[in-house]
Amino acid sequence: MELGSIIKSIEDRVRVIDETREKLLKDTRDIIRTSKEVILRIAKGDLDSKSNSVDRIVDQVKSVVDAAKKVPEVYYSGLLDGPLAEYAEAMILYHLIKFNRYPTPEELGIYDIPYVLGLGDVVGELRRIVLDMLRLGRASDAEALFKRMEEIYESLSLLIIPNALAPGLRPKVDVARKLVESTRSDLFLYQVKRGIAGNEDSEDYK
Repeated sequence: MELGSIIKSIEDRVRVIDETREKLLKDTRDIIRTSKEVILRIAKGDLDSKSNSVDRIVDQVKSVVDAAKKVPEVYYSGLLDGPLAEYAEAMILYHLIKFNRYPTPEELGIYDIPYVLGLGDVVGELRRIVLDMLRLGRASDAEALFKRMEEIYESLSLLIIPNALAPGLRPKVDVARKLVESTRSDLFLYQVKRGIAGNEDSEDYK
């Protein structure tokens, strides 16, 4: 084959890769936006009206993943890791709050790396919900979610994945540890204050 023909074939293939990449960059921005919307609504306790957001993000992710799989150079480039991690965070949080269980990567239609990256960020969102529950006096619910925080941190801290495959995972685990420790202190202080208040109430009836 003439060199000119070889170069032309390469150029055509690279053009397809670039066009797919550019389209997916736009589509993944939509995934990130919808993921944040889902997380915000969950944090507000708005579990019912946000179902449309969940349906929308599932469709968005399926479309993006299917398109990327057709161009392996894009699918395996790491381009999707960040956006799919945002999606994983939103959906793991959704399943924990609504169904009290963890979805699998297969259920979410994603591969393992964005799943564990998203899982690491769930700890921070759970902390926010725990603090809101304490403000509302829902101590038992807060304790249950705190156990999920501990579970996620402990599981990820034992997970051995090279940093080259999951960049950013170790820092997420370090942050999760600090969040777990802070939340444990918050729960302890809440129980202490509640105990003091209970004792004061008892004194009033003596």
